[in-house]
Amino acid sequence: MINHDVFAKALLQRASGSGLAMCNLKLQKLAYYCQGYHLAVHGSPLFNAPICAWTHGPVITSLYHEYKVHGDGNITVPSGLDYVSQLSESALEIVDFVIMKFGQVGAWILRNKTHQESPWLSHYDAVIQSADKQEITHQELIGFFKMEVAKMQDTTFAKILDAVDDDYIIVPKTITNKKEFNDWILGA
Repeated sequence: MINHDVFAKALLQRASGSGLAMCNLKLQKLAYYCQGYHLAVHGSPLFNAPICAWTHGPVITSLYHEYKVHGDGNITVPSGLDYVSQLSESALEIVDFVIMKFGQVGAWILRNKTHQESPWLSHYDAVIQSADKQEITHQELIGFFKMEVAKMQDTTFAKILDAVDDDYIIVPKTITNKKEFNDWILGA
């Protein structure tokens, strides 16, 4: 498990490397999806901070406060240190999967998506139209995201799941460069 601040900076760097800009709202939702999928696949948290149910969906409170200075604008990508290199291979696979799956989706669409999912809904009171700001537990995330994984027919994620029992993915010997690897992992 990695420190949540280091994880957020790695996520920002990785997203930027894919040509994606990110505001605080989108960072919160992508971090939520990374944590949920990591818990479902690996049975352990990816980062060390709780996720709470706020009005605009799941939020890592300390990250929200760190990046709120950007308002709804794009967050400046941290430079200098290579935070991505501090992620484990399994964490990086989940991050890449989430970026590929949700990276092009707008922040408000992601916010609305989380409002339709049980981890946040179980903390929302429709009568007073408010979320309770309490922690969305790992068990709540595991329950939901295991069902999501089971419903997926995504070939990229299937390859990640196939590698869960191993510490590595066995790459065919015919792959000799990064482009061939990317084509293979994407099923192209």
